[in-house]
Amino acid sequence: MAVDIVLVSFYYPPFAGVGARRWGFLSRFFAEKGYSLAVVTSPLSGMDVAASSPGEHEKITVHTAPLPVRKPPHIPRLPFIEEWLTWQRPFRRSLENLIRQERPRLLVFTGGPFFSFALAPGLCKRFGVPYWLDFRDAWDLGSHMPLRFSSPLVRYLERRAVAGASLVTDVTPEMSALRRAAFPGLLPERFQVLENGYEGDPFVPALAAAPGPVLRLGIWGKFSPYSSAHPSMLAAAIAEMAAEVSVEIHHFGDAGTERALAEAATRLVLKRSVHFHGTSEYEAGMAFLTELDVMVVNHRSPLMVGTKVYDAIRINRPILAFCRPTDALARLLKPFPHAYPVATTAETIAVLRNVFRHRPGCLAPGLDAEPYSRRRQGEKILPLLASLLELH
Repeated sequence: MAVDIVLVSFYYPPFAGVGARRWGFLSRFFAEKGYSLAVVTSPLSGMDVAASSPGEHEKITVHTAPLPVRKPPHIPRLPFIEEWLTWQRPFRRSLENLIRQERPRLLVFTGGPFFSFALAPGLCKRFGVPYWLDFRDAWDLGSHMPLRFSSPLVRYLERRAVAGASLVTDVTPEMSALRRAAFPGLLPERFQVLENGYEGDPFVPALAAAPGPVLRLGIWGKFSPYSSAHPSMLAAAIAEMAAEVSVEIHHFGDAGTERALAEAATRLVLKRSVHFHGTSEYEAGMAFLTELDVMVVNHRSPLMVGTKVYDAIRINRPILAFCRPTDALARLLKPFPHAYPVATTAETIAVLRNVFRHRPGCLAPGLDAEPYSRRRQGEKILPLLASLLELH
């Protein structure tokens, strides 16, 4: 029996990482709208059996690519080549078999990792199926680390994949504009924005009647890996204010990746002020964070905005954002009266003092957070999905 969509997503529930959440939600959303999907994912996605799943749906079937027969040695600064040598053969064979069996009307590739994008043009030509590339992160174009993808081969493969796509989505208008400008010969309508978003229902925070003597900051997910400078600025601001304001940091995520934050806290004798809670189930973590005073966010690329920013919007807490005024993150947060972009230690101190003194309690009074949900993003892309399926 034919399916509407074959989705290629290296990370997919029950994998607990953020890479699985975007299409874990969207696949179920499309299934609830009547579309059938077959998902090809990696064996890694099935190892985290304790993680929450988007729920079974009769219109979604999940297929796991086989483990690679051999793994090449680690290739520093060129992870794409390593991923390609490891995974392209298992995924290509799985996709060829699935396309023959299911006769899909559309192929969807989401990344990173991006090795599967390089398979898209050949599969499209061989089987006559249009494809959609979903960039939940930047590849070579727009990368925050130019040396990471410095191979001319990688640049060629990205351009070839984009040139043959019927639809290309990016998570911000800034990244989509950059990609559109890089392909002046393609129709502008091919390049669309499918932003990240939060899942679940918005929280309505209860304002504390009597604010406590401690200003509590929340960090959800990666912070240090995006910039070693941001943890240093945050810790320096807290140390500078120690005599007048007591500040705590509560981090939820992989504590092992937060070396810069931990080292800054040790260097400035702030270890008792920084609390690493480890990874948390999504709803439980969100509920804890609603009790804090300020959410702290950043992103490693000026063109991108991570999912954690939308989670912060969902819980309607004031946001301290490490970014420049021209960054996509600053643009997203501009409408909110209690979102505070900072780029220096001095600016961080000024914001924390102001928040401690006035205790705004929310990101925006009467905030309508629904436009920032994954559900709203899914609704926006539905007409494009319908037009793509008409092509085959």
